Amino acid sequence: MDIKKAEAGMVVWDVLRRKMGNTTMSTTVVVSVKILEVDLESRKVMASWNHNAPRWQPERVWKKWKAVKPVLVGNICGAQRLAAKEERAAMAAE
Repeated sequence: MDIKKAEAGMVVWDVLRRKMGNTTMSTTVVVSVKILEVDLESRKVMASWNHNAPRWQPERVWKKWKAVKPVLVGNICGAQRLAAKEERAAMAAE
């Protein structure tokens, strides 16, 4: 994500890997991030991550955020992963 495109009130998405309960299996999670304030001089963003209390986020954190919500695909065990380019194209064609 580019800080010049970020605006107050904008909702972006963060992609994380999380463990599934008390197992060694992991899954992909997409959480919402609401941008409340942008400081171009210090290159920091005040954001509320997943509806928690807002915090100042440094560049190494907000650079990974996505402007468009990523599509997830599940498997038999219940884990999810990001959809491949071909899978996203097939979903859009339907």
